[in-house]
This record gives sequence, structure tokens and C-alpha cells, in this order.
Amino acid sequence: MPSLKALYTDGDLDTFEVITSAVVETVTHSELAHAAIIVDILGDEYIFEAIAPHVCLSSGDKYDKARVKKIIEIPITDEQHLLIQRYILHRVAKKPLYGLFTDCIAGGIADIFGDKAGEEVASFICGDTSGDCSREQADVIRLVLSDFMKGVSDHIITPIDSYLALCSLMGITPEIE
Repeated sequence: MPSLKALYTDGDLDTFEVITSAVVETVTHSELAHAAIIVDILGDEYIFEAIAPHVCLSSGDKYDKARVKKIIEIPITDEQHLLIQRYILHRVAKKPLYGLFTDCIAGGIADIFGDKAGEEVASFICGDTSGDCSREQADVIRLVLSDFMKGVSDHIITPIDSYLALCSLMGITPEIE
């Protein structure tokens, strides 16, 4: 049976990684600074993620074990697997620009001042066209778990928000350092 894997790391590996990881960790108070999806496409594992300059597919072994902080495996059906593959390939073909961790900044502001303030910041910075790591991950997970992050604006989802919500939905006790 196929599965979908939610991947959480201490940062992505783009050119701004040191800066973005420090900002995300500071704003969200978490070591989880990047969210992605691991998916099988034609027998090979790929990582679907939003990194500079745009949403992309990366090699499944891109992150070494020290960078990977959490992986949650979600069982899916063959039909869901095909749906996910089509969705991901469509997103990669569109190449939405990376939002420079807008979701994490807006999510941190939402944690302090409320969701509306976070949404206004996200709208001001990037509008509705950017691809942020947690947002892209959430959109894929919602294809198979419709209650995932239900009622939460896409613009304010952070990696730690995603991790905690997925743990809750899957009945897993979160392991937070």
C-alpha cells in the first residue's frame, strides 16, 4: 500500500538557508523550519517542496538524517496516490514562486496578535500567488485528509503548526524538543 510522508527539517538547503532557518525558528519557537512531502513517483522517492526560486521536486535523499527532524507516514490508497502525483506534477509545472517563508512570518504574527493580523501581513507581502513550504505541504495532505488544518488560512501555516495538527489528526503524540 502506498504512503505519503510529511517531512519536517531544520531548514531547506537553498542559498538563504542559514538566514531563513534562523528567522523561522525564532518566529515560530521551534526547530522545525521547513516542511515538505516525500512521494513515490514511478518507483523513485522525491521531495516536493517550496524553496527558492520556486516549488519543485528534489531527490528523495536530498536531506541527510541529521537535518530531518520528523517524518509522519500517512497511509493512502492507490487512487489517492495517483491524485497526489498528478497534483504535484501540475504544481511543479506551474512553478509558483517561493514566498520567502512568508507563511512562517505571518504564522508567528498570528500566534502573537491573532489570525487576522497574520493574514493581513501575508497578503501585504506576497498576495495569494506564492508557494511557501507549509502551504504546499498542507495542500497535498488535504487531498487525503480533508480535516487537516481545517479552518486555518493557508497564509499562516508554519512547519510546527503542520506537525502538531497532523499528529493530532493521526492520533500520534508529538515529540517536541
